[in-house]
Amino acid sequence: DIVPELKNRDEFLQYYCALTLDPNTAHRSLILSEKNRALTRGERMQQTSDRPERFDYWPQVLCKESVSGRCYWEVERSRWGGMDISVSYKGINRKGQDFCYLTLDADTLHRNLILSKKNRAVRYSEREQQYSDYPERFDSWSQVLCKESVCGRCYWEVKWN
Repeated sequence: DIVPELKNRDEFLQYYCALTLDPNTAHRSLILSEKNRALTRGERMQQTSDRPERFDYWPQVLCKESVSGRCYWEVERSRWGGMDISVSYKGINRKGQDFCYLTLDADTLHRNLILSKKNRAVRYSEREQQYSDYPERFDSWSQVLCKESVCGRCYWEVKWN
C-alpha cells in the first residue's frame, strides 16, 4: 500500500504499530519492562550474557520490529526522566563508541522547532519561527522528518532538556 501524505496526529494513528524493545540488544544499564515496551536506566550494570548483538558502550537498545520509509513516533517519558532517542540501522556496530548521524529535512520542520547548523538536532521554541512555506512543512505538530530513508531495526535519540 502507498501511504498518502499525512497532516495530523489522527491521520498518523491510522497506521499505528506498537514497537517492542529487543532485550538481546539492550545495554546492561537498561532495564526493560511492560512486556519490553518500556525501559529505565539503572544505576548499576545488570548481570546479562555477553551477546554479539548487545550494545556494550552506549546505553541503547534496538526494536524487534523493522520500519522503513517515513516514520512517525510518539514517545512517553516520565516527568523527571531525561530521554534520548535516535535512528539507526540493523547492522550498526554494537561494540565500542562508533555512531552515525542522519540529516533532518528543513523543508518539513514545524515552525516551533529550530534546526541546528548541521541539520542533526532541533530544539523547541515557544515563539513560531519565520520559515518559507513548503507543502511538506508540518503545521499541526512539532515534528520534522529526516532526509535519509531508514529501514531495518531503528534506535532513535532525542535529547530532552
